Amino acid sequence: MSSQPRSIRTSYVFGIDGGIILRGAGHRYKTEHALMRRKIFVGGIGPLGEREITNFFSKQGEVESVEVLRGRDKQPRGFSFVIFKRAETVQKLVAARFFEIGNRPVEVRV
Repeated sequence: MSSQPRSIRTSYVFGIDGGIILRGAGHRYKTEHALMRRKIFVGGIGPLGEREITNFFSKQGEVESVEVLRGRDKQPRGFSFVIFKRAETVQKLVAARFFEIGNRPVEVRV
């Protein structure tokens, strides 16, 4: 991967083994690194959907997008990714690490 920053256009960004897969078109980000500083992994969500996760995290800071990953059967896989407008929100959430959403304990990581 080049050390030069590059503009990318995407609506979904997934980290897989340190790599990045880009899909769709939507928001413009200056660099992949800038986006990754605003993105968290939320584990242990169980059957919670995008609405519940968005409602909870919007109280912590301005949410840009929420994606609940689903299996081939369309059932939630138990984790999601949340992208915030500000990296400071991510720092605050990662420092706290554990939260309760809809009576479910969840863990936040970058």
